[in-house]
Amino acid sequence: MNKIYSMKCVAQNYAWGKQGQESLVAKLWSLNNNKEITNNKEPFAEFWMGDHPNGPSKIMDSNSKEIEFEEWIEKNKEKTGEEILEFNESRNNPKNQLPFLFKVLSINKTLSIQAHPDRELAQKLHKNYPDIYKDPNHKPELAIAISGLEAIMGFKPLQQINQNIQNFNYLQNVIDGNAANQFSTVINDPNSDENQKSQVLKLVFSSLLNCSDEVIKNQLENMKKEIESKIEKGIEISDEEKLAIKLNTQFPNDSGAFLAFFMNHLFLQKGECVFIKENICHAYISGDIIECMARSDNVVRAGLTPKFQDKKTLIEMLDYSPSQNSKIQKPKQIDSFVSSFEPSFEEFIVHQISVPKNQLYSYRQNQNLSILLVLFGSANISLSEKIDSNHDLSFFKIKQGDVFLIPAKTQISFQTEQESITCYSVTLGNKGEKI
Repeated sequence: MNKIYSMKCVAQNYAWGKQGQESLVAKLWSLNNNKEITNNKEPFAEFWMGDHPNGPSKIMDSNSKEIEFEEWIEKNKEKTGEEILEFNESRNNPKNQLPFLFKVLSINKTLSIQAHPDRELAQKLHKNYPDIYKDPNHKPELAIAISGLEAIMGFKPLQQINQNIQNFNYLQNVIDGNAANQFSTVINDPNSDENQKSQVLKLVFSSLLNCSDEVIKNQLENMKKEIESKIEKGIEISDEEKLAIKLNTQFPNDSGAFLAFFMNHLFLQKGECVFIKENICHAYISGDIIECMARSDNVVRAGLTPKFQDKKTLIEMLDYSPSQNSKIQKPKQIDSFVSSFEPSFEEFIVHQISVPKNQLYSYRQNQNLSILLVLFGSANISLSEKIDSNHDLSFFKIKQGDVFLIPAKTQISFQTEQESITCYSVTLGNKGEKI
């Protein structure tokens, strides 16, 4: 009979994370590592499950000895799965690594204005600036709302951006006049093609990010006064104005606050998701999410952060095409208990497994190694080929915070009792139909 392997996972204490007991990440980390949260002011931002060197998980063998992923895969190729080994070979990746990185995020404060490079740019950045961009891989990603997610992502329709520039003097004062005029002319010309529209959007975006700190500071103050005056007079303010004030409160005097007038403002409900391709501008604002990505930690930032900003690279790399906006999506329902999140990229596929109380359920075999996270609840599980009257199943308990490495072709059966269970599983993607 196959066995599954417990994993001990790492938390990242980035400043934007929820603090102490308020953080789902803190709770998962505490349960996973059997450690108490002793400082309720300490932020717990991300819970990492995988083998990335910036936060590698450890695999526990039968003697409770910690094993590195690389060592485990080297010794257990048949349990890793042929397709993962072939995938790594086809991408010139090290053979003993995972193709994905799995996370939980607890977001209290806006993350940076950011994008992730494609593979070609990632290789270039890693070669030229290895201390900043620490790996050569691209980083397309998936975000699934656990309870809800607020984010900005992709650019608004161009006419809406143009209308915002026309409506607010402080925007006109942070964007070069010639750039604003070219933008308005091109997007209102019925003969303009998509490339021309992308170029003028890049022009105004670049003008904003390159505006001087002094001008940004003064115009943010003007924005604040104008919005406060509207509120005092009982004039309703727009969603963009509310968001700009929120971002400016969190990061005073940062040009990123003005991106409220340029980017889509999204609210994901529980179970909804967004797929974020390379070179798409975005920032998470608040919420708890499951996140999965290609195995990389490459982030190009340009605002709303105390971290290093690479505005020049971000401006050049972004996808400015008007049709690139990310859409809120729902997963495919595989059966009564499993929902599937299948991006257009091949590095991973994510399943949500939700089994109600007092239920016996057999989860399908994955052809490759997978990682299983118990997000909420508990159950007894058994490793078996099938469930029928001829099998006397031997169960053991799993609970919130447990993370397991599941070898290829391992069948798992869940038996819940007085409590339901919600798990997330990630494995290598496939070339089938995508959502």
